[in-house]
Amino acid sequence: MKVSIKRACEYFNVSRSGYYAFVNRSPSNLTLENEVLSEIIRAIYFKHKGRYGSRRIQVELKREHQLAVSRK
Repeated sequence: MKVSIKRACEYFNVSRSGYYAFVNRSPSNLTLENEVLSEIIRAIYFKHKGRYGSRRIQVELKREHQLAVSRK
C-alpha cells in the first residue's frame, strides 16, 4: 500500500519540511562512533572465536586500542 508523503505527514502530525530535513540529515558523530566501536568489538570477538566476553573485550579495547568504555 503506497501512501503519499503529504498524507503520511498529516497522519503523524509532522510538517513535510521537517520530514525532509530528517531524511536528508547526515548521521551524528555519536552514531558514527558507535558503528566503528561495534565493528571493533565484533572483530575482537571473532578473532578469539567467541570465547571473549564483555570483560575481556573491555580489557582488550583499553590495552590494544586505547579506548576506555564501560563493560555494558
